[in-house]
Amino acid sequence: MKVALIGDIHANLPALETVLKDAHKREVDAVWNVGDIVGYGAFPEEVVQRLKNDNVMTIIGNYDLKVLKVESRKQQNKKHSRKWFAFNWAYENLSESSREYLSSLPKEIKMEEAGKRILITHGSPESNEEYI
Repeated sequence: MKVALIGDIHANLPALETVLKDAHKREVDAVWNVGDIVGYGAFPEEVVQRLKNDNVMTIIGNYDLKVLKVESRKQQNKKHSRKWFAFNWAYENLSESSREYLSSLPKEIKMEEAGKRILITHGSPESNEEYI
């Protein structure tokens, strides 16, 4: 099985489209996304819709979770004001159905493919914010 493994799209639609076009040229059997769909870029809604329309297997990333939690924060965190602004902007530019889609994504996927056990996570198995 030939797989394109993508992640950290951060609402960058032009980059996503370029990567997907290349993956399809290479005749991949599947595209797997390890999260951080939204967060900084200008196209959060369009990126979510593209992933859904292309049936990309996706898990949620730490930035996706932060965007979804932005409404519950009463005021901006002064220490990380630029990040808060980006999360808030992404939240406000997602449709309710896209927020529901993000909320429905698992934090990890375990599967077996061609006799191999596979674990897909964002970060590490211990934390979606831990770098490996």
